[in-house]
Amino acid sequence: ASDRSIFIWDINSSELIKRMKGESSLKEAKFLHENDKIITTGEDKSIRIWDISQGREINIIKRQNKPVSHVAFLQNTDQIISSSKSDDFIVGLGSFSINLWNTRNLKLSRNLKNHRYKIEDIELSKDKKTLLSLSYRKATLWDLDSGNILNEFSGFKKMMYTCEFSKNETEFAVGTDNGKINFIDIKTGEINRTINAHGSTIFAMNFSPNYKYLFSGGFDRKLKLWDAQTGSLIKTMSKHISSLRS
Repeated sequence: ASDRSIFIWDINSSELIKRMKGESSLKEAKFLHENDKIITTGEDKSIRIWDISQGREINIIKRQNKPVSHVAFLQNTDQIISSSKSDDFIVGLGSFSINLWNTRNLKLSRNLKNHRYKIEDIELSKDKKTLLSLSYRKATLWDLDSGNILNEFSGFKKMMYTCEFSKNETEFAVGTDNGKINFIDIKTGEINRTINAHGSTIFAMNFSPNYKYLFSGGFDRKLKLWDAQTGSLIKTMSKHISSLRS
């Protein structure tokens, strides 16, 4: 959340399990490895690793030159991706390009440029070979091996802040500034279906591991659980005191 908090929830009971407090506004949080740790990015230009059982920060990387907004992982490698690749994780910064860093020496290995505006989100395909990036009203598909652009989608009427690949990766979901979740065809760029999810901007979205459910959260401070196939609302969790970012 933007109040510097990380919330850990029990999905079945909707009960809050743990809350951890950071030193600056947090942009992104994801489970690391065996789900015993969390990695976060934020406004203070750092990447932090947290131990869930201890409830505290255990490591920090302060080598970024801009506020870090997004993080994703490459399994069994040594890479960071920042929108600004490490052999272990990928980070997207709030800048105009995507940088691939090596975590062992923290040296830049590749830079991907195609956006004129700040990058809002990045998402990896399941095989870790394709990267999806969002900026303003434009989405770009990248081949990570070559750094080439596979496809571009533009002309959308609303700002897009968060994205997720579908199970079979024939489409991707985006959260917009008018509270809608749009499912976009990966070949044509057409909107296949829409969920009227929130009353205002959606900043965060994630599929469950089996892709049966979709979580969404945003400016209205509500975390919602959806049936990903039917678009039906299953549950709303609203104990947050500020907007949800991840």
